[in-house]
Amino acid sequence: MKSFIKIFAVTLFLVACSNNPPPTSTMIIPAGDVDYVESDIELPKVSETYPEIHFSDKAPINLNVSKIDIVSKFKPTFRDPNVEHLMPVPLESGALNWAKDRLKATNPDSKLNFRFIVWDASVKEDDIKASKMFARDKSQYTARIDVALQAIGTDGDIVAETTAVSWRKVTVPSDISIAEREAVWYDLEKRVLHDFDSKIIDGINQYMIDYVVMDTTNDN
Repeated sequence: MKSFIKIFAVTLFLVACSNNPPPTSTMIIPAGDVDYVESDIELPKVSETYPEIHFSDKAPINLNVSKIDIVSKFKPTFRDPNVEHLMPVPLESGALNWAKDRLKATNPDSKLNFRFIVWDASVKEDDIKASKMFARDKSQYTARIDVALQAIGTDGDIVAETTAVSWRKVTVPSDISIAEREAVWYDLEKRVLHDFDSKIIDGINQYMIDYVVMDTTNDN
């Protein structure tokens, strides 16, 4: 079975300009390709319904803050090449569910708040024409998530921030059925959200650990 997985990581450090806060930003970018075109690779299992993607099976991340604001700035275009509005479940909702399921404010007396922002939750389609006679045309889908997690001080300034971008690609024959395509899309969403979960946790542990209430009884 052929597979093509590529992992890229880029780390960006930003230093806040007052009160010597902790390092403010990390960007971690994983990427991967999955090719379902080869005859020895089975398409994901087709289902009549697809549940929203949640992370309630993961241990919560308890934060020493009074409130967590969860917002999305992403706006679907509803035009080619974007197809995120056709997904079985919105990729955006998976990212928002991550914050709702995993981030927990534990200190109502804290002067700090956290803010989770979804900047991008897009899925784009590219048509790949066959280069050989009798070969099948292909469709390539790229799912991308871009989020920021910010600690907000009493004056409204960002005192710490970690950002994460994750994306994956999948290639399928263009003539697969609608049901098969939805199964591929859902599998793609789960894969990119799994990548995102792993990488944003790395960013929190490395750059925002001062705000985490440690719980030795649970693992991330």
